[in-house]
Amino acid sequence: MAPADRSLFQRIDHIGVIVADLGEQRRWLGEIFGLPVTREVSIPETKLTAAFYGCGGVDVEMIQIDDPEGRRQRLGEGNRARIEHIAVVVDDIQAVLKRLAPLGVRTTEPAPRKVGDRLNIWTVAETTGGVSYQLIQRV
Repeated sequence: MAPADRSLFQRIDHIGVIVADLGEQRRWLGEIFGLPVTREVSIPETKLTAAFYGCGGVDVEMIQIDDPEGRRQRLGEGNRARIEHIAVVVDDIQAVLKRLAPLGVRTTEPAPRKVGDRLNIWTVAETTGGVSYQLIQRV
């Protein structure tokens, strides 16, 4: 466990939501709720498109998976949207992983993945209290 005076996490970066229709979410978050788009991401190899909406210093990431099997696995059957992960900023991703490993925490990949100016890795939800956490280190 982290000492009470030192959290492993610096701050919440974003909440990731898997959606069936990114266009519908653009209408709700952008047009109706008036949240600004802070960035957009497209990862062709995973057929993922995402838009981040700023809200009080935390982004809401809306993620659309265009591969039918990938969408089914991450969204489920008949769902229009579901919260998938909470992303948190860490100082040193390797140090955090070393502290979590003895507690039985597993990750979805063997090593962090670089996307833009960030190193990213996701925890397996079943090993972190039922919630998947995306650990982010800015590089």
